[in-house]
Amino acid sequence: MLRVINIVMYLGRQVIAFRGAGDEAAYSLFTSSNHGNFLELVKAQALFDPRLAAHLDRVVEDSRKRREKNPNSRRRGSLTTFFSKSTRNCLLRIISTMIQEYICEEILANGGEFSMMADGTPDVSVKEQMSIVVRFVDEYGPLERLLDIVETPDTTAEALFEKVVDVFKNLSIELKNLLCHTFDGASNMDGLEAGLHERLKILVPKSISVHCYSHVLQLVLESCCKCVPEAVSFFDLLRDSATFLAKSYKRTDLWKNILNFLFLNKRLKSLVKMSKTRWWAKSKGVNRIFTTVDSLLPAIIIVMYLISKDTKSTGEARSKAKGILSSWCSFETLAVGMLFKKIFNCTESVSQYLQDKQLDFVQASRLISTLVPDVATISVEKVSEEAESLAKSCNDILENINSSDEFLEKYGEIDAEVSAQPPQRRIPVPPRRPGELAGDTLKLFIFGSFTCY
Repeated sequence: MLRVINIVMYLGRQVIAFRGAGDEAAYSLFTSSNHGNFLELVKAQALFDPRLAAHLDRVVEDSRKRREKNPNSRRRGSLTTFFSKSTRNCLLRIISTMIQEYICEEILANGGEFSMMADGTPDVSVKEQMSIVVRFVDEYGPLERLLDIVETPDTTAEALFEKVVDVFKNLSIELKNLLCHTFDGASNMDGLEAGLHERLKILVPKSISVHCYSHVLQLVLESCCKCVPEAVSFFDLLRDSATFLAKSYKRTDLWKNILNFLFLNKRLKSLVKMSKTRWWAKSKGVNRIFTTVDSLLPAIIIVMYLISKDTKSTGEARSKAKGILSSWCSFETLAVGMLFKKIFNCTESVSQYLQDKQLDFVQASRLISTLVPDVATISVEKVSEEAESLAKSCNDILENINSSDEFLEKYGEIDAEVSAQPPQRRIPVPPRRPGELAGDTLKLFIFGSFTCY
């Protein structure tokens, strides 16, 4: 039994699934099919453990005899194996209870006061679940512990409140010692009149409600990007470029070959796929392209140009590559990318610190208070200069590529150039006096509707 417990603890600690899609019947354990991680690990350990091997042989033989006697039966009867899903689930419940008891002892040993964080999300089976995390301080500093994950078929504030109260009541943790609670901005969580935080405030008047500052920062960035067309187009371009290359193994191989040619003996990099919720992906994707050292922009230009001229590719792929190439050669794209690189340089460190388990509230408050002034100091002229410098650097690399006999023999000439100057656009000038004809004037375009406050 101890061997089974150790296997259960190992799989749980490594966050590995226990069951598989194959047959888990005891009589079929010695067949060639895959029986899932748990049973396969039992079989692997039995190779070096005579006692476990003897038990496994006995279980398989008894199960086979029972199968031959009752071929239509799907039950194991009184056969005890210690390998069934019931045994595993029972062990997991016992381990979970022991972990919860240990967390409760930690809280009580350090004064009994704690803070709580809660958030809900559907699992792979589309069942809504709420995670409850407690935060407290011991002699070495703040600690965070996942206390429970509860199923919440009803996501109203009242139902969530009852779930939270039941969890702490069952664990003998007194909610009167709750100092702070933090949630996201959903109305059932953070509603001013009937949200979960308001109900907890009534139950524990001394508790403080705090909206997750890291989440607030991401919401602010997301809202700013949604209201600016150039920002929406830019991040769509990042996402489309990564997705377009990843959809075909031929394009992926071409990307790797071009990177090998440009960055000899260096670790290969890929374009980062964008995510609506993970802003670190946007920051990472921008930094890989808009950098003065080993920028991926020349590789993007070369790959998209080659795909757009490849007669073996489909018309749809060539058209898509041509559109992506045109966007990346635009000075407007470079300027917007450089601007967001500077914004992310200001916000990324703050966002990471706000998610740190060892967060210090005083330091967090200082970082937040200095964030807006730091972003406000971003110079549009400086961004434009850096975008122009990146464009010239990329064009120099393309020129060097076109002078390489090895590259020309394999791929041919790259007839593409990144614009290093803002485009000139004609702005209509309405007539101001009676009888005056309408005219227009030329204006340099840098950031369109971007406005710095």
